[in-house]
Amino acid sequence: MYLAKKVFKDLLEGLAKRRDDQRRVRLLVHRSPWHIDGRDPGRDCYFITATNVAGGEEVEITSIWFESEPRRFVERRQRRLPVRIRPGETWETWIEVEKLPEIARDGAHDLARVRLASGTVLTPERA
Repeated sequence: MYLAKKVFKDLLEGLAKRRDDQRRVRLLVHRSPWHIDGRDPGRDCYFITATNVAGGEEVEITSIWFESEPRRFVERRQRRLPVRIRPGETWETWIEVEKLPEIARDGAHDLARVRLASGTVLTPERA
């Protein structure tokens, strides 16, 4: 009986932590061409934008991926993870659309995932 109560308590605490983490970070995903210069037609990319909307705490992002088959992680030398985001600060990264499996390209807005240092996995709002 004691073990069941502990498991239930841990589950409730985990759900509360996830809810709190979702309130601390606004996550948006949008698709747009990336123009390097005015002559370039641009590369088609998905941009993942995280904003720390928490009152006074930093949040740390440890990984970003698209929940496709196979799972596609977003790894950029220019935007290394983990990253700490101060309150009110926004951080953004991107992945080229052609790097995602073809079947996932049109629904990628719903497939993006961000893991925080707390272990919480966030899903995006639609931009």
